[in-house]
Amino acid sequence: MKKLIKPLLALCLLVVTSFTGNTQSGWPKEIPLDSGGKITIYQPQLDSLKRHILSGRAAVSIVQNPNEDPTFGAIWFDAVTETNKETRIARLESLNVKQVKFPGISDKDQLQKYTGIIQTEVPKWDLDFPLDQLLTSIKEEKQTTLILIMLLRKSYIQLLRQH
Repeated sequence: MKKLIKPLLALCLLVVTSFTGNTQSGWPKEIPLDSGGKITIYQPQLDSLKRHILSGRAAVSIVQNPNEDPTFGAIWFDAVTETNKETRIARLESLNVKQVKFPGISDKDQLQKYTGIIQTEVPKWDLDFPLDQLLTSIKEEKQTTLILIMLLRKSYIQLLRQH
């Protein structure tokens, strides 16, 4: 068990630095709800940019009413972007939430309502991204994922050898 501590600590450090080292200003962002609550979207983790479709995921919290604890979950999305090749700026035009997971919310109608709010409100934020930064972020995310897989595999093999 002691042999697993170093790889697991390295894994934790890698995860923490991958989420904090790549921070853009302005995150998290909030969407106020009519009930007085809010939806908070944390900095997205970008997976790919194919032509003008940006795919990624983001952690989200929902506070349905003011004095309630947040419910945490995640969304996976595709966003249509418009890219100005001269200025190398990509602008988010629309958002399609492909998948939603909120373990604390079982009402599907309620989840659809929140998904609709996110899809409607996020494009209003006028999100512009430097294209080079966007591509670097995607590359770094892929490298981090590969390193995490390798570390988990190594830890798993060590665990199997101990038994």
